[in-house]
Amino acid sequence: MSIKSCMRNNQNPIQHFSNWLLSLNVGVKPSLKLNPGFINAAVVVDFGTPKEPVRLTADQSTELSNRMRDLAVSITNRKNTRINYDNQNGVYWTSVA
Repeated sequence: MSIKSCMRNNQNPIQHFSNWLLSLNVGVKPSLKLNPGFINAAVVVDFGTPKEPVRLTADQSTELSNRMRDLAVSITNRKNTRINYDNQNGVYWTSVA
């Protein structure tokens, strides 16, 4: 569900995203952090430092990227957003130009 859909349905998009992260069942509890003042890490998803790298399916990875991008655009008002990741450390973050 996109941020606009959440807003239309009176749902908190951040809580919706957090709940979706928990539903991934990747063996760790991911956290969602928002840093609207930092364009190099406006949205951060941290899976912690897992013993083994977090393996997302192609669909999960695409959905994660789309949700992070939508959230970053909504809090920074900048459309040019890139998703970066460090799979070894379990961290995904956005970069906004």
